[in-house]
Amino acid sequence: MLGSAEISRHCSDAQDKGGSSLDAEERQVLIGSGPPPRVSTAAVEERQPVMGAAAAVGAMLAMAGYVLMGRSYTHGGPHSHGHGTNGFVLARQMVAAPIMLIAACYRHGCMLPTPEVRRVLVTLGALNFVNAATFVWGFTYTSPFITSVSQLLIPVFTWAYTRYYHLERPNLRKTLGIFFIALGCLVTCFGSHPTAGVGAMPHLWLGLLCLLVEVGSFVALMLIQKPVLELYPVPLVVGWSYSIGACFTLCYSFLDGSVGRLSGVFSSADGLLIVSYSAVVGAVFYFEAFAFATKHLPPTVVSASVALEPCAVSVLGALFFGTRVSATEVVGYLIAMAGATSVFSMVASEPS
Repeated sequence: MLGSAEISRHCSDAQDKGGSSLDAEERQVLIGSGPPPRVSTAAVEERQPVMGAAAAVGAMLAMAGYVLMGRSYTHGGPHSHGHGTNGFVLARQMVAAPIMLIAACYRHGCMLPTPEVRRVLVTLGALNFVNAATFVWGFTYTSPFITSVSQLLIPVFTWAYTRYYHLERPNLRKTLGIFFIALGCLVTCFGSHPTAGVGAMPHLWLGLLCLLVEVGSFVALMLIQKPVLELYPVPLVVGWSYSIGACFTLCYSFLDGSVGRLSGVFSSADGLLIVSYSAVVGAVFYFEAFAFATKHLPPTVVSASVALEPCAVSVLGALFFGTRVSATEVVGYLIAMAGATSVFSMVASEPS
């Protein structure tokens, strides 16, 4: 089986030649020598860039609400219940995974991936686990605004990967845009202060480290799953990989004892509401919308769309959670937003 970089390059080349998706022979080459998978007609549909862009925007808005509600539940907010970060992550995944699988089977029928693709799905599941855990730890030890702005590093990581593997052509304007995204993230992080919801300095650095790992795992997840989305419908790929990630979380929860606190997560009406939102909107809708965007748009366009999240976090936080944002954080965000806008406008015209 080809490596993820080679698969991604092959898909990109096919798209540049005008193909909307891989044909049957190309699909078989990508997954190995076994029989071709049963592919739904939804997996070979024409590119839909407008719907893909709408899905990316919807995903970012959903994630903004998840950041605010998740932090309020796990760390000192008005709805904090003290059941721990791991318990919250486990509850979210235990609710979301069955919904994803049932919905996917209902829409596309029950099927299993080929053995070659199963190995890729295990990797995606592990990345899902790392991404979910480090994301929650990140916003627990920092602040919702820093968490959302750190996501602006996703275009940086994506650009570096695609540049290293020659998946996109180098461009000065795009490079400068990526630079301003990174600069804006740094200004925002250093401009934060305790009154903005940031904990003690050691915890702050731990949170920043978690967010760095989270960003890297998210980019890897996005790029590795893109070729798989050429073989199977979006709901099936998301359901398979997310469920495997939930199994990793369950195993980890047995090791650290947080599985014993799972029932307590649902013990109050507020907790039930927050976990339900986090599972249905912050997981089911978010991952399917983002996978749909990944399928129909270039990776850099999808990654640049995360620039919408800090704005949504700021507005929702100020309206419903009483959070305050310093002037330095706003300046940092504006710098990063300018860079993301430059990148998005540059790559929006590139073939998907």
